[in-house]
Amino acid sequence: MNKQDWLWTGVEAIVGYGFIYYALYSIKNPVNLYASALTLLVLCYVGILACPWFRQTKAFKELLEK
Repeated sequence: MNKQDWLWTGVEAIVGYGFIYYALYSIKNPVNLYASALTLLVLCYVGILACPWFRQTKAFKELLEK
């Protein structure tokens, strides 16, 4: 793995931690359901896009070409 992959791994770990933290926070506290669902969805997408394994797939490389 090169330095860029390690950087994206760190970003994915931070986003994953934020996802788990916010999911537990929204379960425990009264929050707006729609805003929480949107926040968790965005964190999930960012985590998937930051994953180094996903970034090396053929589908991701084709996505960048378009």
